[in-house]
Amino acid sequence: MDSQFALNDGIKINYLISSKVSENTPLVYVPGMLGSAEEFPFESFETRQNISISLRGRGKSDAPDRGYSFLG
Repeated sequence: MDSQFALNDGIKINYLISSKVSENTPLVYVPGMLGSAEEFPFESFETRQNISISLRGRGKSDAPDRGYSFLG
């Protein structure tokens, strides 16, 4: 599993990605509002590539003063 960052309006968003590449559709996991990428059970889904994302202010993602709305 590899820890990466993506930029969203200058905010670093952390995600974990497994090194497994397969013909199966990748599984993308976005935890609930209080969760982080590290909570995803990667070992339970070994047959496919997995990506787990930490939302703003969670896990290793940046925690800006604002920008937490899901409504846009």
